[in-house]
Amino acid sequence: MADPLYYAKDGEVRKRSVETKKDENSSSFSLDFPICTVNETVGNEAAQVIADALNGSEELLAALQTELDFWDQSAAECDGADYPEGAERSETHAKAIRTAIAIASATPETEGVEG
Repeated sequence: MADPLYYAKDGEVRKRSVETKKDENSSSFSLDFPICTVNETVGNEAAQVIADALNGSEELLAALQTELDFWDQSAAECDGADYPEGAERSETHAKAIRTAIAIASATPETEGVEG
C-alpha cells in the first residue's frame, strides 16, 4: 500500500511529492510541501485529523460539511450572548474543518519539472 498523499508532521499538514509519468521518456514532479500548520490551541492531533480528512473520500467531505454546519448553527444561536467555556476551541475546530474542506475540494493543477 502506498503512503497517503497528505500526512502530518510536527504540527504541519504536508502533501507528499508525486511523480506523474507523461510518456516513456518524461515525468512531471510535484514536490513535498506544507499545506497548513496547526497552532497549540488545537494541538498536533488536529494536523493528523486534517491529513486524514484530505486523504478521505467524498463521504468524508460530506461529514465534515455536516460538522461545520453544526458549528455554524451553534455559533449563530450564541450570537450576541456569552460563549460557553471552551467556545474558542470550538471556533478553532470549525476553522480547521473549513480548511480541510477547502483544500480537499480544490483541484490544483500539478506543476513540476520535466525530466
